Amino acid sequence: MLKKIASLTGTATLVLTALSCMQTAEAAGKFAWQKDVVCKRSTVATPINITTENMSSSVNNGKGCFNGPNKNCNIRMYQIMVESYIHGEGGAMGYGYAWGPSQHDGNLKGIIENLNYIKSTGANAILLTPIFKTEIAQNQDNELYKLDGTGYFTSNYFQVDPKFGTMEELKDLVNKAHALGMRVIFDAAFGHSKINVNPISPSGHRLVLDKQCRDITGNPDHMIFTYGTCFNTAQSIDFLKEIATYWVKEAKIDGWRLDQTFQIKPEQWKEIRKAMEQESAKPANAYKLGNQTVQPAAFMMAQMFSYNLKDYQNVAFVNNSLESAIGLPVRNSMIRVFATKESYSNGDCSKPASMLNEDTMKLNTLEQHASMVSYISNHELVRFGDLLQRAGYEQDGNKGDSYYNAHRAVISYMTAMSGPMILFYGDEFGEDMPNFSKQPATKCYEINQCDDHVSRTQARTSGFTSQEQALRKDVAEYLNLRDTHKSLSSGSRHHIYSDESVYIDLKQYQNDRVLYVLNYGDSTREITIASGVWQKLGLGSCNLTKLVGQGDVSTGVIKAPALSGTFFGLNCR
Repeated sequence: MLKKIASLTGTATLVLTALSCMQTAEAAGKFAWQKDVVCKRSTVATPINITTENMSSSVNNGKGCFNGPNKNCNIRMYQIMVESYIHGEGGAMGYGYAWGPSQHDGNLKGIIENLNYIKSTGANAILLTPIFKTEIAQNQDNELYKLDGTGYFTSNYFQVDPKFGTMEELKDLVNKAHALGMRVIFDAAFGHSKINVNPISPSGHRLVLDKQCRDITGNPDHMIFTYGTCFNTAQSIDFLKEIATYWVKEAKIDGWRLDQTFQIKPEQWKEIRKAMEQESAKPANAYKLGNQTVQPAAFMMAQMFSYNLKDYQNVAFVNNSLESAIGLPVRNSMIRVFATKESYSNGDCSKPASMLNEDTMKLNTLEQHASMVSYISNHELVRFGDLLQRAGYEQDGNKGDSYYNAHRAVISYMTAMSGPMILFYGDEFGEDMPNFSKQPATKCYEINQCDDHVSRTQARTSGFTSQEQALRKDVAEYLNLRDTHKSLSSGSRHHIYSDESVYIDLKQYQNDRVLYVLNYGDSTREITIASGVWQKLGLGSCNLTKLVGQGDVSTGVIKAPALSGTFFGLNCR
């Protein structure tokens, strides 16, 4: 039964992983990833001379957000797990009991009170986990109340959960976020709900319940979860379209994270997306985003747990069904270079920086319009800081410069990657779960230290150390750079060079050109780029001006410190 729950929703894997992994550990004594694996960064310090002979010819151009047709490339989302975030005094009570290590008293008021802080991170959008009403089912086991707090098994798609707040508070949150220049993205499972879901929409459309679900391959997958159900999606399509459009009309939201996208057929997503875009385009739904009058963004991104790009192509992008997807393959590439995967082996860390180029080139196989969303942490995965400790790069409880510089480096890389990006709350100052680097070998669920929920820490918006404050400042500079240099979010990518520790991209959008230089090794590297390289790229004579980052350039030589990402303006004539 537990494995079936995991196939239905990423968040529901809390139930599966916490319990089934515990059973495995009791049988075997240790998880496979609890071996003594120590990852090691490159110590190569030799200077680099890039010429027309050794420069790379890898290019991403004309697809998705790489100088392609995708329109929402510069969305920089700050993801909040609503129940675990912050409690606003005088607001709703919160859940008080859920998966993860927080106090579980998060509410809408707590988010409203911290909108200025969220804006200060450099984000221009907020991504909320589901805020819909969930009701306890008859004879429900108390442990499953923990799942209710996630919102992914909703009982009413058209009401705000009173444990989070009211409809008025939700509208206030959206309006105030918009006034600050931030879009608001909702999250929902359109393919499954709680068994006690209200099956009639405000317009009278009917949700047809069905225990027969659809798995990632398109095959039938029977819902065994006693308190969950899937839908006959063909017969429920008008209801599903109304979910998407109702919240545009009521609150002027800007899009959706679509949990377990594979439960809806691609042609049905295309219908839902069309309805969302049509509703968002209506003049009555225009609003002020900062000082500019805009229409809701109608941004719809797929979410599913797959490392296979073909699954994203077949489920999310085929026949132009959805425009974006939260990219687990992209994250997989990043964390294997910068940290390690959750369940690691010797092959899951210390990968050369050149692997980032190899995996980015694979995105050329996707549909013309498709873009992948970059991220390093979320509410279902281990925080990046904890992965650094799991890899052996850092010691739990001893955060030095390298800990924070590793965060700078990986977030700079996401900034340089064309397409939307997500910053999980707390990653902007290097949050981790104290006293957690490896999941306990037994009964992790009893102490809220399982890999798939340990990142749900209590949010902080003040009381930062000097190192945390410095990281916050640098992260905001990285993210805000996208507003003045469109080549970062929407440009083509010409890979210039990479080796064990150094990675260099030229990003171009019209006349805007930025050179991104990453050094993820433990030694400073000096880099010289021959003039013939720019000439070969058709740019003539070029010089560099530092924009943001820890590196520098002098007399044509780039100095890239260890664990750094630096952006240079490229001026050519």
